[in-house]
Amino acid sequence: DVTSVSHVDVDASTRKGLTRAGKLGLAKSGVVDILSTPLLRTAAGEVFDPKHRGRTLAVLRHPVERTLEEYAFLKHGTFGDTLPDIAGMSLEEYVSSEYMEDNPSTRHLALGDDLAEAGRTLTDLELTVAKEMLRRKALVATGDNAVAAASRFAEAIPAWWSMRGEEELVLLDDVKECATQIDKDIARSREGRQEAIQSISKGDDVLRAIEEMNRFDLMLYEYAVELLQFQEGTIS
Repeated sequence: DVTSVSHVDVDASTRKGLTRAGKLGLAKSGVVDILSTPLLRTAAGEVFDPKHRGRTLAVLRHPVERTLEEYAFLKHGTFGDTLPDIAGMSLEEYVSSEYMEDNPSTRHLALGDDLAEAGRTLTDLELTVAKEMLRRKALVATGDNAVAAASRFAEAIPAWWSMRGEEELVLLDDVKECATQIDKDIARSREGRQEAIQSISKGDDVLRAIEEMNRFDLMLYEYAVELLQFQEGTIS
């Protein structure tokens, strides 16, 4: 629990809230270090400007693992009657259903927050735009290690490193401790869903179907892994 963190009363989960944040001059005020929002394009247009820029912290997961985990969680999770149809679905049925997303990461980065626009057919152009968004705007991490991702992001947030001495080290330790707990929680939650996840082998048609449906996200993930190595300075 990082008790020294304060918050601003702005709803960054909606377009209305982001518009309000922009009118209040949130970015230029300098009072916030992190803005958490699913509406990247809206935030970029409403909150930030050329003199007050933001940097995206992006965690990407392998699209096949993401799909299997989403299916297992929705099927065996704690939603009650929220999604009753999925509880009785096989993975093959889920992949063919309306609940199955195709290339959500590519769509989100390339097509923005307009749901009508985001639903259209993707081409190589959208993949190129999504890659360029990551390259120019994002500090990337992968979802296979929460500790590594949290530590990477924590070190990149200037305000957290503007402090000096013991307090600075304690704050970073808090971040790592929180991320370690997240990794443990994920591991425990997976234990109860291993049968569903492990029921798929790499030769199965359903796995190939998931890969094909998310082929743009698969290429985007592979690019993100390369970009992560480059950002960390590990590419010679």
